[in-house]
Amino acid sequence: MNGNFFGEREQQLLERFAERQPLTLTPQQLAEKWTGITRNEIALVCQTDVSRINRWLSRGRSYEAASPYYCQTLALFDIFLEFHQELPDSLISRYCSPKTIGESE
Repeated sequence: MNGNFFGEREQQLLERFAERQPLTLTPQQLAEKWTGITRNEIALVCQTDVSRINRWLSRGRSYEAASPYYCQTLALFDIFLEFHQELPDSLISRYCSPKTIGESE
């Protein structure tokens, strides 16, 4: 088996990680924080359809709460938006499309 060794340093990191705050951001919180983001863009981030986003952002009978999975996805996206300039390229390349910021499809 070829992998990384899980040693004392990794154990300390695990303990810090285990004590973390929950990583969650609702669609409403994202839309309030990042004014100008569209429902289509939120759907793209969550890899879901706009009708689901509409239900999440609805205030009426059609309201549906976003699942913890989607709230965690939105929280990760928020971190990416806030700290993308500080993230190493290797991390961005590992988890994101190779397109550069500002490049059109």
